[in-house]
Amino acid sequence: TIEFDASTQVTTMTVKAYSPEDARQLNERLLQSSEQLINRLSERGRVDAIQSAQAQVDKARTAARNATVALAQFRNSSGVIDPEKQAEINLQMVSKLQDALISERAQLAQLELYTPRNPQLPVIRTRIKTIQQEIVQLAGNTAGTPRSLSATAARYQQLQFDAEFAGKQLAT
Repeated sequence: TIEFDASTQVTTMTVKAYSPEDARQLNERLLQSSEQLINRLSERGRVDAIQSAQAQVDKARTAARNATVALAQFRNSSGVIDPEKQAEINLQMVSKLQDALISERAQLAQLELYTPRNPQLPVIRTRIKTIQQEIVQLAGNTAGTPRSLSATAARYQQLQFDAEFAGKQLAT
């Protein structure tokens, strides 16, 4: 007979046989069979756990690889490694150009005031126009157009997040 106590999770087996020796041998055989069954179940569980873990690692590796490839493709197609850093550089250049524009305008104003027929006046006016065009071009590359750095930054940030997330999943 077999009895199971749910509160203690203990199973008790009682064997009746013609002799105590027969009962002992039967108990030993049943115990060996039970141990073999438990060992097979444990091995199956261990193999399943390893396979599941390997599948998760493979999936994370594939996701990390795909995210890295997507980020590289974006960088190649947009021609920009990091839109945020490039935008920062562009804004610094705009700031320097604005400083130069202020200086050129001040020089133009002085020359017009003190020497209105100075042969440098057309040169300075041309420099002012060139600087203004550069400012407009850099500002347009940074923000305000569909191909500007600010427009590509959102896609870049998503791809960067995906790559970082996939890398962290692979690490854990």
